Amino acid sequence: MGNISFRTLDKDGTVTNVRLIKQSDIQKCPLFILVPEHYKADGSCKCFDKAEQARILAERLARRAKTMAAIARQKGGK
Repeated sequence: MGNISFRTLDKDGTVTNVRLIKQSDIQKCPLFILVPEHYKADGSCKCFDKAEQARILAERLARRAKTMAAIARQKGGK
């Protein structure tokens, strides 16, 4: 198995932020996420990282609260 390369292509055509992740590491992720930031330097994914899960949960709850507030406004509430 090989590596998967992630890169940033700048407007001037320069390639920066090159990151190689092993295909086997990506396959170990239960959600098969293809975002470089989802993987730690050791190749493990953040699906099992408690701090990352707490951050994701807080983000989801904030987004849900914002959505529910928008729905309430549409229905004539606050």
